Amino acid sequence: MRPELDTFATAGFLSVSLDTQTTRMLLGEVPAAFHAGVQEILLIGFALAMAEFLGTGAPIGIDVEGHGRQDEIAPDIDLSRTVGWFTTKYPVSLTVDPLPWGQVVAGEAVLGTLVKDAKEQLRALPDPLTYGVLRYFNPEADVAGFDPPIGFNYLGRLSGPGSGEPSADLWRISPRACR
Repeated sequence: MRPELDTFATAGFLSVSLDTQTTRMLLGEVPAAFHAGVQEILLIGFALAMAEFLGTGAPIGIDVEGHGRQDEIAPDIDLSRTVGWFTTKYPVSLTVDPLPWGQVVAGEAVLGTLVKDAKEQLRALPDPLTYGVLRYFNPEADVAGFDPPIGFNYLGRLSGPGSGEPSADLWRISPRACR
């Protein structure tokens, strides 16, 4: 980021909503086409937008936060019956060549090459679950102090497949709570 320009006083807020078809593509068709996860595709899109904003091909430092409930923590650990907030937080350095936004929107072939390259960069990272342990419990590890100024948080989907709306049966008020 540019500390001389990027200050609280110059900060803004942008909210964008996607239509159902675009959302369906972003959460289903695009990840399937690239054999990638939704988070990978969203991170790559985020990096593309930052590359466009910064106008360079320099690596982009992103502080990635996740829900921390990965099934692969250990084969004998079942997190499905736990309550509470787990979080993984780890830095990612992602390099994407800036593309003219017209090529991104048009979905030109060069975009596919960029997505595949960025996906491989993300998959080459060490296990994100171990970063916090390394940083906070191993004083010999020299990873403290690298906190990217940009954060990214995708906690997943709350709705059923393809519905576009949260499922009513996810959240119900217990009859006992109404007494």
